[in-house]
Amino acid sequence: MLFFHKFILSAARFRNLATLLLLSLLLSFGGVVITLAGHKQHKEHSVQTVRQVIRNIDQLLTSATQINHQVGNLLGQPCQTILPTLREITSSADIVSTLNLIQDKAIYCSSLQGVVNEPVRRDDFFVGRLSLVAGNTSQSTPPHLMLLTSVTGGQVISSLDSTNLMTMLSSNVPTTQVWLQIGQDWLDGSGQFGQSPPTLLNATRVTRRSVTYPFAITADYVYDKQTWLSWFQQWKSIWLLWLTVSFFHACTLWYWLGRHTHDASLLHRLEQNGLPLRR
Repeated sequence: MLFFHKFILSAARFRNLATLLLLSLLLSFGGVVITLAGHKQHKEHSVQTVRQVIRNIDQLLTSATQINHQVGNLLGQPCQTILPTLREITSSADIVSTLNLIQDKAIYCSSLQGVVNEPVRRDDFFVGRLSLVAGNTSQSTPPHLMLLTSVTGGQVISSLDSTNLMTMLSSNVPTTQVWLQIGQDWLDGSGQFGQSPPTLLNATRVTRRSVTYPFAITADYVYDKQTWLSWFQQWKSIWLLWLTVSFFHACTLWYWLGRHTHDASLLHRLEQNGLPLRR
């Protein structure tokens, strides 16, 4: 008799533990699957964001290259003669802030400063084409991107307008930060400039390189409280469906195990009362 009571108690305990274990496994499995699906979706969004930024900056640099070739026709003429034309082209082109003409490895005419004599080293430009220059914090000057173009008789440097560049690097998703990388220099949409990769904290990093110009775009998708809340809202219906399915299977197992425990208890009572059992 004592043995049978222990058996009934053990069966009931096993029934509860098995039901809880199944429910935990189902909920964990669903959580992992939905989290991986959300992670994949947001990574794809980051890739799309990076590719769009690359297309935008490619178009910006292509337009700047065309302007450089246009002012390249002024090379060889005295700076005082061509300076009004150089400044007119600069003011009419909203994508560049300054234009500089180079002869004999030195800037001799600048739309900003006029007549100058400033040496230029090609090695200061990444693969001889692009340079990311830190701004002047004391003068509230933001970082700017410089494009070097070789033309007949010399070279032209255009400094791209920082406003356009910052707008392109500004993500419309609060949890995504976009960086422009040129060589060892990094710049984001807020104007933060650095010479080392940004720190990766609880984020997924996606990097793609332009096939036209020597730069790369990196997007960090940060996993914070807002990210998880966004995921829950987006996948709420699936969460509720999986929760219902999990509880249904757990209840089914609990009921099935209860039937077997009930049958064993009924059989024991029949034997105690001396009733014949059918085999």
